Amino acid sequence: MLAGRNDVEWISRFNGRMNTYSDDGITFHGAYGYRWRNWFGKDQLQKALFRLSTYPNDRRVVVSMWDPRQDLVETNDGKDYPCNTQIMFWERNEDLHMTVCNRSNDMIWGAFGANAVHMSVLLEYMAGMLGYGIGNYYQFSNNLHAYVDVLKKLDGMQPQYEPYLTLGEDGLKYTPPALIDEPSTFDKELLEWFEDVDRLEYENTYLGDTCARMRLSWRYWKAKNYTNAYYHAHSIDDRAWRKACMEWLDRRLENTPGGSFLR
Repeated sequence: MLAGRNDVEWISRFNGRMNTYSDDGITFHGAYGYRWRNWFGKDQLQKALFRLSTYPNDRRVVVSMWDPRQDLVETNDGKDYPCNTQIMFWERNEDLHMTVCNRSNDMIWGAFGANAVHMSVLLEYMAGMLGYGIGNYYQFSNNLHAYVDVLKKLDGMQPQYEPYLTLGEDGLKYTPPALIDEPSTFDKELLEWFEDVDRLEYENTYLGDTCARMRLSWRYWKAKNYTNAYYHAHSIDDRAWRKACMEWLDRRLENTPGGSFLR
């Protein structure tokens, strides 16, 4: 999303079901990142950063994803229309806050699943590029819902831990490493990250120490080299993503011969 991409091929390597949301198997009509950075003929994130850094107490920083020319149509065709429609940013006391408007929100897979990751990373990116602290993320859902077959799977499920209370040292709340070290080079290095799959050293260390190591672990997983997959997952710097990746591997190795030994 931060790279402004809308192609099916790259993301489908990691989630094969993603291609089911494309009408032509090549691009996604409603890809958020593409709409942020390309769709309307301008890079909305760059414009938003300019306004936030130029005009104190600005109330015009609205990033749009819904395009009435292409989305408010008479037919009911198409698999991928933006569920999140606008994002508003504002600064208070050198913290950046964000409100996301959503027309139709799946509570499990959307609001508290994918969107919680997508939008919080966007907020961290925008705050990091400006040198602000990370403020509050608000979400307005016009239609919040859950599907019965998915909801039934959650019956009786109890959370076993609070990750950010268990990942810190000596029982302290965990503070993850910063997404951005050097704003002037982050966008450039992000595009380089897509191209150089073996590179681990970046000026913005999150790209190498967390993102690149996650991808390296996945590459070993696909090659069925599970020992190295675990080794590189364990080397992920951000402990929250490290925990998520280790658990991802655990779930997939439960029924794999020798998997219990590796875990």
